[in-house]
Order: sequence, then structure tokens, then C-alpha cells
Amino acid sequence: GLLHEALVAMDGRGHILAVNESALVQLGCPSRSALVGQPINNFFQFNFDSLEQRARFEASTIWPVRDLAHGRRFFAIARAPVRNDVRSLKFVPQSRAEEAVNGLSSGRGQQHVVEDALMRKNLICGQQLFCKQVPILLLGATGTGKEAFAKALHRGGLWFDKPFVTVNCAAIPESLIESELFGYTRGAFTGAVKEGRVGKIQQSNGGTLFLDEIGDMPLMLQTRLLRVIEEREVVPLGSDQSIPVNLHVISATHRDIRQMIQKGEFREDLYYRLNGVTLQLPLLRDRADKGDLIRILLQEDSSGQEPIEIAEDAFRKLLDYSWPGNIRQLRNALRTAAALCHDGIIRLSNLPQEIIDTETRMTPSPSVMGTVDSTVSVSATILPSAALREAECAALLRELERMHWNISRTAQALGVSRNTLYRKMHKHHIVLEH
Repeated sequence: GLLHEALVAMDGRGHILAVNESALVQLGCPSRSALVGQPINNFFQFNFDSLEQRARFEASTIWPVRDLAHGRRFFAIARAPVRNDVRSLKFVPQSRAEEAVNGLSSGRGQQHVVEDALMRKNLICGQQLFCKQVPILLLGATGTGKEAFAKALHRGGLWFDKPFVTVNCAAIPESLIESELFGYTRGAFTGAVKEGRVGKIQQSNGGTLFLDEIGDMPLMLQTRLLRVIEEREVVPLGSDQSIPVNLHVISATHRDIRQMIQKGEFREDLYYRLNGVTLQLPLLRDRADKGDLIRILLQEDSSGQEPIEIAEDAFRKLLDYSWPGNIRQLRNALRTAAALCHDGIIRLSNLPQEIIDTETRMTPSPSVMGTVDSTVSVSATILPSAALREAECAALLRELERMHWNISRTAQALGVSRNTLYRKMHKHHIVLEH
């Protein structure tokens, strides 16, 4: 934290574990013993449950709080635990909010760093809406990590302990997708399992239903799916009894759904039912956190073994490559290179030829800062500078407080329009409270 920031750490029950010097000064406490071990709501006018909700769904929002001793107003940010050393990522996170807000998870439950601005914006927006059961539509090219993103939203939701069920609409044969989705009863059709089978929709009851490649779903099934989503009940094949289901739906596709609607290949009413909000996942080549992703993917594949390092020239080639297959291609390339290297260091000769042939940019990149002996350690962590952003945010807060949060007077004092002030407040996640 900065010198003026008062930091307070709490455990899962809301009891204070530690404070910094600035917290002691600002709260007027002579020693840490007056704070440590005490419930946080003994000092501030809020309950711990609301604090947990802030950390889970509004981790970047600045909100005003008052201390109970003097009634003074402070500006707070609630954050879940953060671990910057990727070696610690093999441990189970202490909170679901940490896993969701601070990283995307792979199928094995480990994190993918999210330092790309668009990905972080998508994740925060998705968390805030998904917790209110707003359906999410993920758009992105093949291999951009749509399923991993959906799992991160699920783990950050209030129903994280319920099933996460995936239906790949492109991988299941058209003749089987109906029975896979809706299930069937005993003797529903020739070749059916005699005791019947529970469908994917019913399996996801209370949890999350992830409809991958929704653009490949046959039109006939789109009609049935729309009815299930609207009525919140499913009828298995061979049955006339409806079964209530509590659905939280995330769908994903790499296709242009609007163009499909114009061609009559996708139902417009289903599109609007699935599209509570659309989140566009960027291509890997456009992401600002490629270096972090490389380190995390390597760490995942070398779990329990000696960490793999990358020679600086090889690392630069990985950053410069366009990655048409996105994250899936990157993972495969790293696995191959790690298997070929003999001394724990991936060198240029271990990379696929199409990556080696990439023209290397000569401009320095922050992703290779901190290299030692011409190698880049997997555990290196690169954090972008945010000094100017923090300074602007602090100046806005000071002026808003001086004007008693009157938007018109604050805008006039700053010499900007009200709309500009609102945009800047939104940019820094500053909210107006009653």
C-alpha cells in the first residue's frame, strides 16, 4: 500500500489479523493490540457479510465508510486475498472471490493471470451480472478460453458449490443432443438405457449450465431450449411430467449469431433470451498479459516438478507470435517445448518452426523485465505501474469530499462538464452512495 493507505487484514470471520502504521494513525489507536483480534464491525459502520459481498462482486469499487468512534468518513476497497507468486497457485484459494476476480481457472482449478484490461473488465462485469442470474453470452474465437472464463464466473457466484455442467453443442451428434440435454425415461427409444438417464439441464439444477458452441445447436432444439429457459422446467424424452429446474445459463460461440439470425439459422427470441449481456473475449495476440499466461501455463504443467524457465530470445519469440490457435495452441507449444528441453530451460531450438520464423520486434517489452542470466523465470511477476491513475483517483476523491459529493459544484471546481466527471468516476469505480 501507499503511505497514506490504511490497510486492515481480516480472517474469514471478520476478525482483524493485522494493520499497518497508517491504520493506527488514522484510527487513533496507540498500538496494534487495540485492533488485532477484534471484529471489524467494532470499528466501522457495516457488517462483515456486506464486506464479503464487496470483495466478491465489487473488488474495484471505492465506497465510503464511517468509523464508529468519531463518525469520520473513509474511502475503502474490499479485496480478497491475492497471491502474486505463481508457485502458490497450486494451493486451493482461501476464497472463491480470489479465484474469480484475480484469475481465470483451468479445468484443474489453477489460475490464469488476468492482467489484460479487457479480460479484467469482462470478468468484473460478468461477476456482477451473473450473481443476479443474468444470462451471459461469451463471444470469441476458438481457443480463447471461453470455458475457463465460464468456470471462473461459476466459482465466483453464490452457487459455486453446485454443479458446473458443460454441453458442447458442436461435439454431440445431432441425433443424440436432444437426449443429452433433456434426458429420457425408461424405454423412451430403441437402445435407451433401461433405467433412463438424467439430462444435462437437470444435472445443472441449482448450478451453472454452460452451452458451448450454441451457434451449432439445431433449430428444432433451439425451440425446446427456449421453452425450458422461459418456463424453468424440463420434460425428459418419453415423459409427460415436467421437472422444475433452477437455471443459471452461460452460452458461448465463435460464430456471428446476428448473421445466423438473418439467414434463419438461429432463433432471434432465443438469442435475446441468452444474451443478457455479451462479453467479447480477445484473441491471445491482442492480450497484454501474454507473458503472465506463458508463465502460468508452464507452472501448471510442471506442478510437482522442477520449474521450467525460458531463454530470453525464446520468450521474445513466444510474445511476438500471432497465435492463430490462441491459448489452446500456446499450451500445446509450451508442453512440447518443455518435453524437448533437457536442462529445465526452454531455448529457441525447442520451439516449433513457425514460431522461430516470426520476425522479432526490437522494442523493449515489460514482459521480459527482471530476467536473470538471459532466462525468464516462471515465477517472475510483472505488475504495471498505475501511479498516474492513482493520483487522478485521489484528486477526484478529495474534490468530491470537499464539495460534499455535489456533482455540479465538483465539476465546476474542476473545470469539466458533469458528463466528464461522471465518466471519470466510472473509470475509477467511484460510486455515489446515499
